[in-house]
Amino acid sequence: MALLHDPLVTVFREVFQNDQLEITNDSSFEDVSEWDSIGHVNLIATLEERFHVKFTTPEIVEMNSVGAIREILAAKSAEMN
Repeated sequence: MALLHDPLVTVFREVFQNDQLEITNDSSFEDVSEWDSIGHVNLIATLEERFHVKFTTPEIVEMNSVGAIREILAAKSAEMN
């Protein structure tokens, strides 16, 4: 079960317009029906805006699960420190 204060959960719920959406690190596009190609573009844009980062094309391609997104965001955060 996802934590309500988790900013990534907030982004997913906002982008996919589903206040009840629960995600785990294992969640992927296969688990979220709205996470199609357009949804992925919207998700990436929102993540970049919300977390003040810019993703490379290889990173965007790699972002196929919540866990992968968390890892890439963590790496970006480490780069900024």
